[in-house]
Amino acid sequence: MLSYDRYIMREAKKKGNLLQSNPLGVSANLMCRMLSSDYTLEGEELLEEAINNLDRMDAIIFFNDLENGIRRVFSELGLFVPRSIPHKNTTSDRKTQRQYNIIQPITDELIEQIREKNSLDVRLYEYALMHFR
Repeated sequence: MLSYDRYIMREAKKKGNLLQSNPLGVSANLMCRMLSSDYTLEGEELLEEAINNLDRMDAIIFFNDLENGIRRVFSELGLFVPRSIPHKNTTSDRKTQRQYNIIQPITDELIEQIREKNSLDVRLYEYALMHFR
């Protein structure tokens, strides 16, 4: 949610719009919805569908271990593994975003609210960690 919120802020800024950051305004359980083939599902059915589709994937890469994950997948596919992996999707203009107050501060309370709103995504992530690490 935080990453997507920042993406929305960056895109708005590129268009000359300054929006207020609102990660809680992002749709709940977005990852489950992205992994589901039926966008009408809710609750446990949505989580089950996301897990079923996750189980069908050949590779899972975790953002907190992105470089090693990319190296592992490249190696398993017999592809050239580069010495360094460029970081293309970074927020280089955080100072500017803070200057215009478009990023909401990340507090413990905000993190807890995000976890509550995205309880299915949290469970999906925990499942993935247990089954794909």
